[in-house]
Amino acid sequence: MSVVATAQTQRTSEKLRIPVRVVNQTPPNQQMMEMTGFISSAPPENPLAHYQRSRLRRWEVEREVDAEDSVVGIELTTPAGPIRIRYDVLIEGKSFRAGREKTVDQLLAIAHGQSSETALEEASKGKARMVAYAKSRGDRATRYELRRRMADLANGPALLWTSQDFAADRIETHILFALIDADEDGVISTTEIESVDTIFNRADTNSDNRIELTELHSRLKPRSARRKSKSQTVGWRSWDANRSEHDQDLSVHIGFNKTLGLSMLRLDDCVLAQPWERSTAGLSPIGGQEPAGQAVLLSHPTVTIALTAVTEAPANETNQISVGVTAEANALFRHLDQDANQNLSQREINDCRDRLLKLDRNADESVDVSELPVFLRVGVARGAVVHQALQERLTIVRSPEHSGDSTPAIVAPQWFTSMDQDEDRMLSRTEFLGDRDAFDSFDKDKDELISVEEALKRPSE
Repeated sequence: MSVVATAQTQRTSEKLRIPVRVVNQTPPNQQMMEMTGFISSAPPENPLAHYQRSRLRRWEVEREVDAEDSVVGIELTTPAGPIRIRYDVLIEGKSFRAGREKTVDQLLAIAHGQSSETALEEASKGKARMVAYAKSRGDRATRYELRRRMADLANGPALLWTSQDFAADRIETHILFALIDADEDGVISTTEIESVDTIFNRADTNSDNRIELTELHSRLKPRSARRKSKSQTVGWRSWDANRSEHDQDLSVHIGFNKTLGLSMLRLDDCVLAQPWERSTAGLSPIGGQEPAGQAVLLSHPTVTIALTAVTEAPANETNQISVGVTAEANALFRHLDQDANQNLSQREINDCRDRLLKLDRNADESVDVSELPVFLRVGVARGAVVHQALQERLTIVRSPEHSGDSTPAIVAPQWFTSMDQDEDRMLSRTEFLGDRDAFDSFDKDKDELISVEEALKRPSE
């Protein structure tokens, strides 16, 4: 996953706002399946298969509903501890539950002979089956019965949650971890870390001095990194923010409107203290140039959480909300791919040993899967489309401006810029157009890269 972003840390007193993104009606399931590093089954014919039902395959419908209640709660299990998010979700300025409860009221009035179906037909098209059912039940109809029947006929209740197998711990799918873990014991030992250069050299099948995910995949039989510990490091569940004795860590407001330009997600409150950072960033598809939206980022040394909101294209009239969470695969590759361009440059390969050793938080001279950094995406959507947004091949990266280094960049020579194909301000042997002796004369630190500083010095110096 890759995002080219303009990410700027916000002061604690500021609210973070991002526009609601629009997703296409055609789900990108095939793209998801083709993405190296993800284990994904064939997309189900029914997209609602992504959402939770009871053991009897019935929708879980609330027996008592407050039409004014706009609150949704999410509790995340992360390596940094539990994170509780309280969402306040409005559609056209009203609770997302209000529209459906109004329809239930109208159906109940029809069932009890207190109203004709005309008002319902005008307010909500395509409800003929519900009207017929309400009439057939007559005085026997109850509010809960009609609410449950409406969920069956209208493809789910007002609030949909992605199923647990959709959000199933994709942190297990570490193709890079599995490659370095040569003895397949579920941990990367210091001996294996010391051999990482040899491993990468074998994986560089096209000899361009950089490693891509596709190259890693070709060098490794399909398998996932095994856990040494059975403890769950990533997970989520719904959380009753109205009745729980716990306080929320985040308070998020989402307003969906007919005018998409007015729809937005706003982080109202965040009590997470250091080392957490709050920021916003743009989203871009892998291999694409056009930005695909924005996300609110919560960054920690062990976990990054991206909060997004989407609506279906074209904007529809549904009063249904879908919520989901997924963990990104290849978190280790992301950790090493510092510029998030989906390949490891020679400079990043040179830094691999140090960056891997920093992951050993328990100082046992090895890296367990549970010690790897985690990237979670939390999505809220208008309509049953959040699974589409969470399956998109998007990624997030901090811009250089976010690094905090205010020193002006050194201007590279024109000859250097013309050779620097990936614009990382480093020339590898593949990019350098001169002979080997000329390359070595510039490469003073013998790291197989020519930096801008080295390029500005005369070879004889």
